[in-house]
Amino acid sequence: TNECTLPVGHPMRHQCREPAQCVNTVGSYECVCPLLDPESPMEEDATDAYWEKINSQERTPWEVALNSESSCSLSASTHGCCPVFSHSSEGSSCRSSFRCPVDPCSSGDHNDCSKNARCARKDNPLTQPNYECKCPHGLMGNGHTCRTGIDAKPRPMVKFDGFTPTDE
Repeated sequence: TNECTLPVGHPMRHQCREPAQCVNTVGSYECVCPLLDPESPMEEDATDAYWEKINSQERTPWEVALNSESSCSLSASTHGCCPVFSHSSEGSSCRSSFRCPVDPCSSGDHNDCSKNARCARKDNPLTQPNYECKCPHGLMGNGHTCRTGIDAKPRPMVKFDGFTPTDE
């Protein structure tokens, strides 16, 4: 049975939480944090060579489980950390508590940037907020709101002595 392809609600469906990806193994499955590089496809079936590759990859903090509430903290996957049999209560619990960082810039659902702004991840996903919003060249604002135009030239609201308010 490939737990990774079973429909939602099926009792044997994988317990990997987004954005972790399910990788089928013989008689079980593992959860793996995705690479941020979309050119690096995830394999559907795991071999010894696959796990060697996963364990030897240099990964950014965005590509490993960093959350202290996560099982297998600082790991790229549940392989070698959770019990081999995923359907035992310990195996299921371990995999369901594995947490990969959610890329706040992957979609507008994970940030509050203006639709015109560029979302930029910070180096560490544990930094809060873990992203910045920046208005593109030609627009002004704080990234949460971007607009065109130039503000009117500021007018002094105090007299030249620096203290006395103007009549306006």
